[in-house]
Amino acid sequence: MNQGEKITDPAFMFMLLKRLQQHKSLLSITVPRRPGIFTTAILDLSVDPPSIVFDELIPKVGHEYLLKTRLMDVEGRLDNVRIKMQCVLEKHDQSESISKYHVSFPPHLWYFQQRDSYRVQIGGVSEFSARVRHQENGWLDAHVNDVSETG
Repeated sequence: MNQGEKITDPAFMFMLLKRLQQHKSLLSITVPRRPGIFTTAILDLSVDPPSIVFDELIPKVGHEYLLKTRLMDVEGRLDNVRIKMQCVLEKHDQSESISKYHVSFPPHLWYFQQRDSYRVQIGGVSEFSARVRHQENGWLDAHVNDVSETG
C-alpha cells in the first residue's frame, strides 16, 4: 500500500520542489469544486520570502477557475514518487504575454514513497519510543512513527 508522509521541513520541501523545477516536471493542477485537470510547471522558487511561481495553466479554462477560487491542488512526480500540496494564489502576473501564478509556500506537502511492505501508523495510539545503543555514538533516542514487517 502507498501511504504519504507529511513533510513540514521547509528546507526539504524546497529541495523537492527545486528538483521538480530542474527536471521541468509537468504538474497536474485541480481547482477545488471545479471540473478538470490542468497542467503547469514551476518557473521559479524563492526562499526569502518563500514562494513559488507557476507557469500558465493548460487548458486555459483553469486560469479563470484559479482566479475565482485562489486555491490549487498540485500533484507531480519526482523519480516516480508522487508529491502533493495545496497552494494559495497570492498574485497573478500576465507580463511577457503568458500568465504566471505567484503562490505562497505551502505549510506542508505530501510525499508518497513506494514501500515494499504496508506501514502501520503508530500516532494516535500512544507514544512509542526506542532507545538503541550505537557502537560509536552511544545511546540514541528515537520516536517511532510507523512500523512494517521489513523495518
